[in-house]
Amino acid sequence: MSNIAVASDPVHGPLIAALLFSPDESLGDLLVKEGSLTALWDNEHDEVFQAAVASDPILGPLIGIQTYASDVLAKEGSLTALWDTEHSDTSRVAVAG
Repeated sequence: MSNIAVASDPVHGPLIAALLFSPDESLGDLLVKEGSLTALWDNEHDEVFQAAVASDPILGPLIGIQTYASDVLAKEGSLTALWDTEHSDTSRVAVAG
């Protein structure tokens, strides 16, 4: 595991993201769970280089990732929301709720 990000709010509960790399660290899979520590992990995206999470009591989770192609993708409001491409050719990603 290379990266862990956490956020929480009183309505949605904890939001935990774990970026798991392959043994050669060439590909990363983003696993996320929300609402309870007993919640199941959801495989959110693969080929991820960096991940950041935040949670808002009204809007819900916000997840930002940087892919190996240097694209920044984000989703907001639900773990089932669609990914939206925010920017390309990026070196770092951060989010705030």
